[in-house]
Amino acid sequence: MKKIDTEVLIKNLNDKGKYQVLVVVLICLINFGSSFIYEINPLMCSKPLVLYKNEKGEEIKEIINEEICQKYANSYKIVHFNNNWSFEFNFYCDNLKTSIMEQSLLIGNVVGLISLKFFPFPKENFYKFAQIIFCLSFCLIFTKNYWIIVIMNFIQGFTYYSCFIIKNMIITEMTSKSSRAKLFTIFYIVRMANPLSNPILYSLIDIIGWRYLFLFLCYFQIINLYFLLYYLKVNPIHYILANNMRNALKSAIFIARENSKIIEDKN
Repeated sequence: MKKIDTEVLIKNLNDKGKYQVLVVVLICLINFGSSFIYEINPLMCSKPLVLYKNEKGEEIKEIINEEICQKYANSYKIVHFNNNWSFEFNFYCDNLKTSIMEQSLLIGNVVGLISLKFFPFPKENFYKFAQIIFCLSFCLIFTKNYWIIVIMNFIQGFTYYSCFIIKNMIITEMTSKSSRAKLFTIFYIVRMANPLSNPILYSLIDIIGWRYLFLFLCYFQIINLYFLLYYLKVNPIHYILANNMRNALKSAIFIARENSKIIEDKN
């Protein structure tokens, strides 16, 4: 079998075209929503500020801990709390439940990374699959059950970290070395907007509640996913290496059409 020059193939498909830029922008927007869910986890498990009187009769304001829960259970008064899981599900005095909720996201990260090795289909299809699962996990936001929220947290950890690795690989494979820097620049510029917007989103939690904020993010992810499912195609190189020329041609024609590029069949 003739050796394939991937750089030449990518350039023939116009690696600086509209298709590559559009896919990078869609990946950036999806990453924006999923990154916020990931970064908000500590806030959702944070404990309330309470006021209590100690043995000396002194009034003390402090973040609640296990000692306060046990010694001053009947006397502490909550003076500030975040509209979060810890308060709504009343597990801020239960260190085990707090730990399970926090660790479920991290365990999801580990499982997501391990799963990359065992999924037989191409990276692009895994990315789509993971994002569909991520959007479906939002269906659990209206539950009143603590353990279902733990499952949602695990699923979002699973999809976020696995996709964090994959998206870099997708961008790398669909561009040549000469234009890769341009698309990665677009990706990181959009990504910089994430920490800038986090304070606004944090404040919205107290205004509209975490459930409606998550619902908004769910709609945001679904809209982006709709376009991604249409535009993101498996790299023709993967099909060629698998000797699947029919699908390779379909994928190459789609990319070329989006980039208004005419490709000639030079058998």
